[in-house]
Amino acid sequence: MNRDKISLPMEHYESPQSLIHDNELEMKDKLSALRNWKDSVKQVLECENEGMGSTGSLTKIKDIDSAIEEVKSSVKS
Repeated sequence: MNRDKISLPMEHYESPQSLIHDNELEMKDKLSALRNWKDSVKQVLECENEGMGSTGSLTKIKDIDSAIEEVKSSVKS
């Protein structure tokens, strides 16, 4: 189950904030999941820019970046 959360976070979480509050994932897994989420968003945005249509509402990259920074800062603390 956790492997799916890491590889396909957008299917398991409503937002990056909900991901970082998941106590089942370790910090390194949260970072991996957020990076995977960001990569997926970038791929969809590229497709949309090429006129391939939209897949629905997407989390903005800046929200994911903020969550990544939050996880990184909690690791340093």
